[in-house]
Amino acid sequence: MLIDALLGVDIAALSDAVRFAEFDCAGIGLGLPATFCLEGSASGHVAVLPRVGCSLAFLPETDLVEELQAFVGAAPVLHSVVLAPTSFRPSATHIINFATAVAVDARSHARGLIVADGQIVGLRAAGCPSEEFEDLYPPEYLTPPPGLQEPLDQERRTGIDVVDRLLDAYAMGDPEAVLAFVRPTAVPCGGTNEPRADCRAGEADGTVVDAVLLSSCHAAYVRLDDLAPYKYVNPRGEALFAVTATGGQFFESEGLEAARYAVILATVDQTDGRALLLDDDGIVGILGGCGIAQPHSFVRSTPSDTEFLLAPASSPR
Repeated sequence: MLIDALLGVDIAALSDAVRFAEFDCAGIGLGLPATFCLEGSASGHVAVLPRVGCSLAFLPETDLVEELQAFVGAAPVLHSVVLAPTSFRPSATHIINFATAVAVDARSHARGLIVADGQIVGLRAAGCPSEEFEDLYPPEYLTPPPGLQEPLDQERRTGIDVVDRLLDAYAMGDPEAVLAFVRPTAVPCGGTNEPRADCRAGEADGTVVDAVLLSSCHAAYVRLDDLAPYKYVNPRGEALFAVTATGGQFFESEGLEAARYAVILATVDQTDGRALLLDDDGIVGILGGCGIAQPHSFVRSTPSDTEFLLAPASSPR
């Protein structure tokens, strides 16, 4: 049983339970060493295990034992087992969540085994930046992400009016049409609290201005006329990666608890992405990575909608 192997740190048993995915190493950027295709496979195909977290990585079979040992740690503590929705990628039936620290709520040690029919088909580390166990739960997808080998599809829609109209604006490649969806918030400029809006010439600290929250390397309120040049609202050939129900409570730290939906966009090669956060009227916030951000890193979850087979433990026993 996988749980027994996990808690017993039986790396050999876990390794035997892994089911690798096979890719054409010349046709997809896996982040593998340049010589791997030549050394690892005469056929041009490689067996890899997806690892989903702050970024999407693919572990080659030759590194499996070492990677599993580091991933599982010395004393894993079971947290929960959840059903994976049919839209979950990689395709799975369950996710076994565990911690590698003494405290089961230790944020930096949240982990998950992605399981399909009794076999491990992927590893899941909690996403950036919160690294909480909730980030391991399957999100409530309104439009699921594409499979690992499928191209992104611009035609997918959710049936939710505000979301679909925004996607149509992106499909037109019209920055002004996208900007029309932004719903600014009245905030005082200046001060020392973060995030804040900068005061312009002639504006005293505390002057109320209309701005939208933009969270990238750090969070700040940005006015609409300053927002237009940003890549975040300038359609540049991205395609739809996914749309999720955000569970607004997971954005309270960014002041975005009003958000109901996250429209996650990605470059066609899925190496960079961003998220537009919407309420029922329009865009209330924008999330971008600090530098390049994998689109998976913007998938935040709604645990209240997760069907648990084993509920999270409040403390290790």
